[in-house]
Amino acid sequence: MLRRLENLPIRLKLLLGLSLVGLIPLIALSSMEIARHGGQDPSGISIPSLLLSVELVLALLCVGGLAQLLIRPLVDLQHYAESLLAGKQAPIDLERGDEIGRLARSFARLLAERQRAEDSLRESEERFRIIFEQAGVGIAQVTGADGRFVLVNPKLCDILGYSAEELRELTWAGITYPEDLPSSLAQVRLMKSSGTAAAAMTWEKRYVRKDGAVVWANLSTVAMLNPAGGIEYFISVLQDITEHKRAEEERSRLYHAAQEAIRARDVFLAVASHELKTPLTSLQLSLQQGLRGLRHQEHDKALTQLGLAEQQSRRLGALINELLDVSRLVTRGPELSLERVDLEALVRRVVAQDEARAARSGSRLVLETRGPAVGLWDALRLEQVLLNLLSNAIKFGEGKPIEVKVDADAELARLTVKDEGIGISPEALSRIFERFERAVPERHYGGLGLGLWIARQIVQAHGGTLFVESTVGKGSTFHVQLPRAGPPG
Repeated sequence: MLRRLENLPIRLKLLLGLSLVGLIPLIALSSMEIARHGGQDPSGISIPSLLLSVELVLALLCVGGLAQLLIRPLVDLQHYAESLLAGKQAPIDLERGDEIGRLARSFARLLAERQRAEDSLRESEERFRIIFEQAGVGIAQVTGADGRFVLVNPKLCDILGYSAEELRELTWAGITYPEDLPSSLAQVRLMKSSGTAAAAMTWEKRYVRKDGAVVWANLSTVAMLNPAGGIEYFISVLQDITEHKRAEEERSRLYHAAQEAIRARDVFLAVASHELKTPLTSLQLSLQQGLRGLRHQEHDKALTQLGLAEQQSRRLGALINELLDVSRLVTRGPELSLERVDLEALVRRVVAQDEARAARSGSRLVLETRGPAVGLWDALRLEQVLLNLLSNAIKFGEGKPIEVKVDADAELARLTVKDEGIGISPEALSRIFERFERAVPERHYGGLGLGLWIARQIVQAHGGTLFVESTVGKGSTFHVQLPRAGPPG
């Protein structure tokens, strides 16, 4: 019976309570009516008074019981709500049929939805944490006011070489490569001036790692606004593209090298055709004039022309040998026939042979030696090196003296060829030892542009070095250093 009363709606409980309370006046009226007719029991107790007392007691009991029925569910609901706020589950009868039961069921549904929302939030946070920590790109949260790092992931620390604690003490501007800072500040100003949460802005920039190395990065940044419309912080994603940039630079270098090689090839073909055609034409003319002299019995004239023809044929043969030498050097390097050679004697012999050629150009060869300089070398190859250096000096020496020096110490022998000619510009110094390269326009000076390259290949095969010092308008000095013990290994 009590269970049924508890499940009654509150409005019915109130109606029942009011009905019982309303019986009190009726009972009182009935008692007064009995008293008026003189009703009294044999013991002398007034019947109306007895009835009134009984009815009052019953009414009070009913009202107290109803009050308990009304108050207890409210107290239970209060305890249930307090438990929910404290994150605890308090026992309550969810099957109640009154308003308290419906409120409890609503609270239960609200709690379940809240729990589901909290579980979903935890799962989302865990997914974000995993993505953030395992991402293959650097991710950072940076303050909008001063650009200080707030949150960084392990990949960003790896890219920049700092720990997370060290980065949180730095600003993005402080580790930006100085030349890229103005453009980065301009991007930030652009985002701040928009005043709205815009799409991510992306640009390439450089950072300076903790170890001083420069890192190229592709940076995507989005601004997060506060309620006032100002930038609260930036979320930045940084991808390391250093290797990509290096590959681009290497491709660019190779492309320009290929273009330069094509240019050098075209120049070489033009010069080679000219260099080969000139002695060939002279050879043909000399032979024609020599034959004509023989036909007319002009033997002296014929001999002179045949001598010129022989000179041109030697020149032609030298050019062809030079081209063949390039092919051999490129494919397998110079082949050396090593023996004990006195460099001083070799140089003295070659200078004596080349004095006539130098004299024809107006130059004079001046030899200075300091005694024998014996080493384990290829005599013919060293003679080729000296002839190439002398040819250069005679060609560009402008008729001035050419100094040739030989000296040695316990380990090295040194050969120096110095002219006082036009000199070499600084930008040409780095390329004159390359194939088909020259320091002057090919239309002004002949040659295939191979002599210095061949000379360096031979010297390096001996384990030595060949380099040049030059000043424009004052001449050039070529230095050869050879280990006296011969090539290494």
